[in-house]
Amino acid sequence: MFDRNPILDVPLTSLFRAEIALSLQQVLRVYTIGNLVDAWQDPREQRRIEQLFENPDQARHAVGVCAAWLGFDATVSHLPTGDPWLAGTISVSTTAATLPSVSMELDG
Repeated sequence: MFDRNPILDVPLTSLFRAEIALSLQQVLRVYTIGNLVDAWQDPREQRRIEQLFENPDQARHAVGVCAAWLGFDATVSHLPTGDPWLAGTISVSTTAATLPSVSMELDG
C-alpha cells in the first residue's frame, strides 16, 4: 500500500489569495491541492476553475505548479498575468528518501 502524499491535503487558503481560494471553496467545493488537481481532470470543471482566476493562463499556471509538487510533469510555457499566490515565499524541497515538503513564509 502506498503512503498518501501529504501535499494533497494542503488547503488552498494556505497558497492562494483569499478571493481565489474562497471562490474555489464556495463555488466548486475545492478545498485542497488534491481536490484542485482532481477537479482539473474534468473539462467542465477546468473551465469553471479558469473562470475563478483572473485569467485562464493564471489558473493553468497554478494547477501546473500544484501538479508539479505532486510529481507530475506539468511544464508551464510562460508566466501568467497576475499572481494567484499569497504574499511571501513558498518553497518545495525533496530528497530521494522523503516525500516533497512545502514550507511557507508569509508576510505579516
